[in-house]
Amino acid sequence: MPHGAVIAPDGRIWVGYYAYTDTLGMPNDTIPIKPIYVYNPDGTQADFSPIQVLSWADGRQDTMWNGCRGVALDNNGNILYSAYNDIWQINYQTGEPMGALYDFGGSITEAAVTADGYMFVTRVVPGGDPIWVFDISLGLPSTPTVAADWTDGLVNTINDGTNNVISRSVLVTSGGTDLYHGKIYGGTHNNGVIHYHSADGPEGTWQVEDILYREVMWGQILDWGPDSTIWVGSYWDVDEGDFTGYYALDPGAHYQIVNSIGTGQPFGVPYGSAIAGGDTIRAPRGVAFTDDGQTAYVCDFDGGRVSKFVYSTVSVDEEPVANVPLEFQLHQNYPNPFNPTTKISFDLFKEGHVKLTVYDVLGREVAVLVDKVLPVGQHVVDFDAHGLSSGMYIYTLQTDHKLVSKRMTLLK
Repeated sequence: MPHGAVIAPDGRIWVGYYAYTDTLGMPNDTIPIKPIYVYNPDGTQADFSPIQVLSWADGRQDTMWNGCRGVALDNNGNILYSAYNDIWQINYQTGEPMGALYDFGGSITEAAVTADGYMFVTRVVPGGDPIWVFDISLGLPSTPTVAADWTDGLVNTINDGTNNVISRSVLVTSGGTDLYHGKIYGGTHNNGVIHYHSADGPEGTWQVEDILYREVMWGQILDWGPDSTIWVGSYWDVDEGDFTGYYALDPGAHYQIVNSIGTGQPFGVPYGSAIAGGDTIRAPRGVAFTDDGQTAYVCDFDGGRVSKFVYSTVSVDEEPVANVPLEFQLHQNYPNPFNPTTKISFDLFKEGHVKLTVYDVLGREVAVLVDKVLPVGQHVVDFDAHGLSSGMYIYTLQTDHKLVSKRMTLLK
């Protein structure tokens, strides 16, 4: 369950997970943990990844017990990692801790930082808590400090009475005059994205300018995209509109939707993917773009994956894209039921011989779609059922170490 991604200045992709993905050996036990994964642009892991424990200069150690709530960059390109009610500042080049704020009193959102080092953050389930503004231009406290005790760093609070429903991220412009706060689970009239403005910057007075897409979109997660677009990850149907996926809002065009990822209904020139089911995303939890805007790494919480999308002028089926899988997995074909063609996708976490076979319900072999060595990554295979009768079929993926099967239905 990935819950945040960001691209550091050196091009590495940092990914946080909400659920357990690893274990750590202890003297008398083995415990589940939630490490930070850091990938090179070619998909291999950085030499210090996964980060299972943060070791401080004074001997203190923070084990990665808590689920990630978001990953962001500070004004120097270092990592701000929200894990339940703590924020860690981590050196993007070495993976070593630099500073931390502990115990915000509950789960906190992904942070947002201005160009001159003001950090905005709030609670996921706020109960009336404000958005806090901290001056981190000199970094978070190098000796981890309880958030409420860092009075020297707190410079402002934003609380206008609207902060009473669930949120997962805030987003601020580099100059610190406009702030965006995503809202979910707020009922028909309290979802969307709240837009605040302060003419005097982070330490000034903030006023609500508007609530964007309040009746049709959940503001699950907010990230900056190419050309200063605001990418909103929206989850589930709201009223009449199905707005699940990522949508790009253009502040210079009255926040019109100008692009999308994973919605099944792209606007403008789409980002293509090789995911089964076209480019559908089930539960957005973060998107990170390369500097040139040509590649996006997309977190799908319910789908349990981080997918790589490439900006393209061709349809999604014509643009194969690699992913960075953490496990072996065979996905449900799409569409299903189908007539007469469908796509079957699977993930390989290591290179090996793969055989993908289709059988009828009597166990008779119908087709061998793959029978060769394949590299690490996500793979998509087309299955054409011309000449076959309607009914249920079974497709089986076999590797050197595992065999798994799923069912699909042909309806003519």
